[in-house]
Amino acid sequence: MAHADDAKHPSTLGCSARWIAATLPLAPLSAVVYLTFEWLFLVTKPSPTSALPVATQLRVLLESPLPALLPLLGVQAIASALSVIAFPRLRGLALVPAAFVCGFLCLVLIDNFTYTLFGVGITRSGEVLRIVYTIGLCLIVGLVGWKLHSWLASVFLRVGTAPVSLAITAVVLSVPLVAAARQPSRHPDASVLPALEGSAAGRNRPNILFLGADGLDAALLSAYGYPRPTTPFLESIREDTLFFENAFSNAARTHGSLVTLLTGRSPFSTHVTFPPTLLQGEDSSRTLPALLKRLGYTTLQIGMRHYADAEDANIQGFDAANYRWQRLEDASDGAPAFDETDVFRTTVAERIDERLGRLLALSPAADGFAHVEGRQVVPQWRDERRVTTLVEYFEQAPEPWFVHLHMLDTHCCQWLPDRLHFSGSTSPDIDARDSQIRETDNNIRTLFESLEETGLLERTIVVVNSDHASHWKITERVPLMIRFPNRELRGRVSTNVQLADVAPTMLAYLKAPVPTWMDGQPLLPVGATQSDRRIFGVSDVEARTGPSGARHLLESGPPNYGVSSVMLVDANQWFEMSLDDGDLVSGRVKGHTGDAATLTEPEARALLLDRIRSAGFEIREDTTHATAAVRRTR
Repeated sequence: MAHADDAKHPSTLGCSARWIAATLPLAPLSAVVYLTFEWLFLVTKPSPTSALPVATQLRVLLESPLPALLPLLGVQAIASALSVIAFPRLRGLALVPAAFVCGFLCLVLIDNFTYTLFGVGITRSGEVLRIVYTIGLCLIVGLVGWKLHSWLASVFLRVGTAPVSLAITAVVLSVPLVAAARQPSRHPDASVLPALEGSAAGRNRPNILFLGADGLDAALLSAYGYPRPTTPFLESIREDTLFFENAFSNAARTHGSLVTLLTGRSPFSTHVTFPPTLLQGEDSSRTLPALLKRLGYTTLQIGMRHYADAEDANIQGFDAANYRWQRLEDASDGAPAFDETDVFRTTVAERIDERLGRLLALSPAADGFAHVEGRQVVPQWRDERRVTTLVEYFEQAPEPWFVHLHMLDTHCCQWLPDRLHFSGSTSPDIDARDSQIRETDNNIRTLFESLEETGLLERTIVVVNSDHASHWKITERVPLMIRFPNRELRGRVSTNVQLADVAPTMLAYLKAPVPTWMDGQPLLPVGATQSDRRIFGVSDVEARTGPSGARHLLESGPPNYGVSSVMLVDANQWFEMSLDDGDLVSGRVKGHTGDAATLTEPEARALLLDRIRSAGFEIREDTTHATAAVRRTR
């Protein structure tokens, strides 16, 4: 039966035209509404977007719908045109795109609520609950479509509403639309590599390979004197490398540590320590991979989303990262310095992908956080897959290339009791820990053998390192070994060095300018490092665990960006200061092979306070004008 409004306007052609005009803005507007609610959700919870300044958050909100508007307008135009084939009986077809978007939004809002409060949601549902959610989505979409139909039929078919509708469409599409939405693949295939393009500008430069293992302190490696044979391969190549006996991380968590490694900047400068903090503004292009791209390098990162990922940290310069395999925009002098909107779009796209994939049984119900924490094993996220992918990359990639590989299987060792680390006795826990380290050593052996078989080893700089010591400590030594082409630089270095030194060292070897914004120092020529050098770092953050198992900073903005304590290493002595009350603790670095410390505790306090203030951090209960309690630990 035709609607009452149709009787007022007997011209079917006129009604059809008004219906098309009335429905034309629905799909684009539904996308704007969807992204607005997602934006509200992400700015009010720990996320990369919530860590941004308010002005940047508003810009992200305004820019984020742009790539979707024209495609959705096209879809809506087709749906509106089809709806008038048998008008008015089929006019409901015009509401399908908007009904689905708004219906899915309603389901996501429900999911956000139940997931946040109870830890129960679409992505963590069992098979029965998945079917219930899927049926619920169909019912909600039908209900939203029915409500939209009733509303439009009673309001928008009136005379004079067509021009208003067209005006709304024009306003929505007034900003030039030039970008296309980037969607990550649902099932990344390790055998499919990103598009590889060489550059004449980089000829005759060596390849660069960063081999990182998660959470290993040097004292657990037999290459560094551990009594059990945990790293026989690293022992066998030790004399072929520049072997740093006393290297330290600048950040206690993987996210911040890898930003330091890839930028040469400390967390005191970047304020990046732990999710959701990320590089902002021009800092996102102040990276080693971005500089290497300008020197003609192809670039690749293989790590783990949310733990070791360039895009999550807003690090520009990688052609591809972590099995997304899309071509990222090359950093150049004329490229935009801001990419926060892209981070937001990718987050929303992944949330859609995860939920729709789960509802339609298209993606595995695998929990990435549970995998890294050892509560669930997912073969596609094991180091074996990362190594296999990299071996294939060696065979295809045009030279020179820069690869950052971060292996996470050793993350299991974070959960072992601290008392086991230097115990002389054996136990099942120690055996499991040592076995995992040996497996990582074997993975490194596999990569070296692949480089040798392909003739690349003597054209490649290989850096072996860890992001932090076990139990997220940075007052203990981490491994750092650099093998240069043809073993031209070798020897042991006992002076203190830091992960922030790696990036400037690579540039110095390439005889490229080291930017003034890098905090690290080149470790070349060998022996140039000052013997009395002091290392600063962020030693802890305040974070909480959410229902998904993910941990986020309690406070990701100024003044402290979630930092709860900072540290200083002077020779073989470490000092750690709390940002809560200014309390200072100190101790000796286990296994340190360098000089003895001469720094007094008052001097250490003054140096740490200066570094804290220069970074814009604050001590909540400032004790600097009174006698602060000092505790010494062994």
